Amino acid sequence: MKNLTRTLAPGALLLAASLTLFGCSAPQTQGVPSDVEQSQSAPAETNADLDRIIDEINSQKDMIMDSAPGMYTDVRGVAEYPSTVIYEYVYAEAVDPSAAEAGFEQLSSTLQELSDSTLLPEMEKAGITDNPQVTYRYLNPNGDLVWEKTYSATR
Repeated sequence: MKNLTRTLAPGALLLAASLTLFGCSAPQTQGVPSDVEQSQSAPAETNADLDRIIDEINSQKDMIMDSAPGMYTDVRGVAEYPSTVIYEYVYAEAVDPSAAEAGFEQLSSTLQELSDSTLLPEMEKAGITDNPQVTYRYLNPNGDLVWEKTYSATR
């Protein structure tokens, strides 16, 4: 099995760069994707802000995939309303969740730092101010969960 920490960290850093880039993009007027259910309690404006972030993340998919050639078959941003951005990676080859856990736990502090220093502040700048969170989800090719963790601001 490949060294997960070494191969996952560049992807995480590129994700941070992609989220930072959305701050430079012009706002887009789009509805909520049909495959994502909108929370009844979330203001439509907040959902639109989250949708813009997800659109920007997904526009950077090729760059993210190129950072770890052959590692993933898909990388995508998914909205969990009202205030969570999910970075979802689908591995090209099956990974044993038990064997991968230690590598992910080593990477976890880097992901928390990345969330605190870049991702969460950018979400707040974009209008996601009520408990913004970032989730990293890694899936096997068959859709089974390998690892997932959600980060909130620690500062």
